[in-house]
Amino acid sequence: MAHEDDRLNAENINITFYNFKQSGYRVASLQDYYFSIFLSYKIERPAFYIDTTDIEIALNSITSNTRPLEELDVILDDAKHGYLMSEKPGKMKKAGLAEADRTRIECLIKQKVSNSYIYNLVYLEDHDVVKFNIMLELEREEGYPTRMTAALEYMPNKNALRVITLH
Repeated sequence: MAHEDDRLNAENINITFYNFKQSGYRVASLQDYYFSIFLSYKIERPAFYIDTTDIEIALNSITSNTRPLEELDVILDDAKHGYLMSEKPGKMKKAGLAEADRTRIECLIKQKVSNSYIYNLVYLEDHDVVKFNIMLELEREEGYPTRMTAALEYMPNKNALRVITLH
């Protein structure tokens, strides 16, 4: 984690209120200047099958049931597809998905899940839902690509990633 720039990097300070040592973790920290440049941003790149450790570690932070994401099916149910088409027509049109059927959208998301990072990992205790987001970047005929966030429920026991929303 980061700590204040006026501290030495060797100090390894926990500036949060979390008691990591109690949970068996060792704190390692750097001055915020270095942390933010080198450690707070990941360049998006395809996840290679031989090294899925990064995604497994990320998933393990919110669930002990980790499975390779490329083994899971993406599910966009009829009601959600209808909602996206009727309530978000502008965004869907801008992304070139206004006429897309469920299968096409599922395939786009599946491809991105297999070739990207997951972020905003959360366990929603009230609903017993493990979820994360991915960023879709869709090319357009004119102008810059359109970016959309897909929120997905991680359901390894059902061999699925359920689309919660797409915006």
